[in-house]
Amino acid sequence: MAKYRTRDGHKVTFGATVWAQNGTGPFTITEPGPAYGSPPKGWVLMIGADGEERLHAPEDISLYYYATKPV
Repeated sequence: MAKYRTRDGHKVTFGATVWAQNGTGPFTITEPGPAYGSPPKGWVLMIGADGEERLHAPEDISLYYYATKPV
């Protein structure tokens, strides 16, 4: 299973809840489904509590997302 490191240093994987650096969220990390065609290997789909979907490269997790909600 893929593991990603968040900006605050936590290791997360699919099903984990994270927050964007600007405090929005929470988002759940998932694998992109067929609706996204064939994204590059390792890309993740972030699904917000409000249904917002964001497709990200794996390195974006360490740049823009936190495992604990930023204050």
